[in-house]
Amino acid sequence: MKKFVVLFSTILVVFAALGVKAQVPEIGVALGVSYPDAPDKVGFDSAVKFNYKINRIFSVGVESGFSWINSEKRESEFFNESNLDLAVVSSVNFYSVPVLGMITLNFPFGDYSPMSFFVSGGAGYSWTFYRGHESYTFAGFTWQALAGLAYAYSEDYGSMKLFCEIGYKGTSVKSDMENTGGQKVRVGLDMSAPFVRVGVAFPLGSSDYMY
Repeated sequence: MKKFVVLFSTILVVFAALGVKAQVPEIGVALGVSYPDAPDKVGFDSAVKFNYKINRIFSVGVESGFSWINSEKRESEFFNESNLDLAVVSSVNFYSVPVLGMITLNFPFGDYSPMSFFVSGGAGYSWTFYRGHESYTFAGFTWQALAGLAYAYSEDYGSMKLFCEIGYKGTSVKSDMENTGGQKVRVGLDMSAPFVRVGVAFPLGSSDYMY
């Protein structure tokens, strides 16, 4: 929780310092699929992005989202601790919610091209809600790196755009679980995953900058 507070305090300070220079705040929504390590299965993935465009190249922001995976692996196969008190269940659901501070670099294909290439990276915290024979909440540090293409609907720098992206999210989360001796042990769950998403972004203002 302390890391979570520090992260958001840092983001707020950065936004406050850059707010007077920020151009075209933007909100985006993306849907796609991911393949987390522990469930070892393709699942639903989504993201909600809020960015401040500092100029035509650089932007900072916050990203969250939601992912869901249903797996039929044995519960003992998910964890790095082999001595757990686990029952046999037909399926397990994983629901994940990350919150990350992000930095994005945008590279337009020419001064007035509607196409642009972007790379983005950031770090934050993630929660995974595990629903098997019992319910557990795992939490821990997460980081993300991605690249993609965007298509703007006009030459205005702050126009609506469609985008697609591919990336990787490194997520190592932990929770206290009970072993066969009745003791609480700290158990890790690897939810790291490659992902592919498509989405749309909407400007919350206008700008004189042009692609």
